[in-house]
Amino acid sequence: MAQAGETPAFQMPQLSKVAPLILMITLNKFDFDKMGYRQYCEFAFIGVQIGCWIVLMMISKKINEKPDNASGTKIKIPAEMVMGNEAKPAREMTEKEYDLEKFSEARTQQLMGGVILCAVYYNWQSLMPLIFQTVMAPLNLTENPLFLIYMLKKEQARPFPKANPFGLPETPAAPAAEEPQPPLPEPEEPKTIESSDAAALAAELERKTAELASVKAELASVKQSSAGDDALSDTSDTVMVEGEGGASGLRKTAAGQKKGVGGE
Repeated sequence: MAQAGETPAFQMPQLSKVAPLILMITLNKFDFDKMGYRQYCEFAFIGVQIGCWIVLMMISKKINEKPDNASGTKIKIPAEMVMGNEAKPAREMTEKEYDLEKFSEARTQQLMGGVILCAVYYNWQSLMPLIFQTVMAPLNLTENPLFLIYMLKKEQARPFPKANPFGLPETPAAPAAEEPQPPLPEPEEPKTIESSDAAALAAELERKTAELASVKAELASVKQSSAGDDALSDTSDTVMVEGEGGASGLRKTAAGQKKGVGGE
């Protein structure tokens, strides 16, 4: 198994992808109909179809005998896209459910291939498609992952890789790129204060405290002086009022005395 970062070893293409080219060259070179092999080709086609269906039924039996959730985990099936449209949504299935679904696809493929080939051969009596189906049907079946798992007892990862039309190995899907997260701020190291700096800070604090005390003392003296000025102004006002009252009393007394002298 190739390690991460290493180039995977070259894998030979599947035989089912190389066989059509070999058959095409062979059938163009030899005419099986003129050689008298038509009947043998027909019997070979029928025998291959029967053998494929027997193998499919054996695989179906083994799948149905499997416990519902033997591994205890579910397989995450990605969404299937067809021409840019989502044909099947992403879902989760057990191994048995997944194998039954893939078996249904293989059975449908086998049935449709046989029916279409019979119709083509009945209408055109051509040996080429008959020989093609006779050779390709068992090759496709033996390369099916279900055949490898249940008939050859080989481990296969699920979900199965999609078939490559050229038979080349599938390149693994690139993992989804994670969004870069902003780096966490590094904790600040506690600052150490030297003894000389501490002494300077203490002296600065004492100076600020002395300045604040002097400002408070000045404010208190200003308040006291303003209070003395207010008391002095009140006293002068009282004296002036009393003086005005005494003067008016003297004027009234003098006026009365004048009235008394005139009466005499």
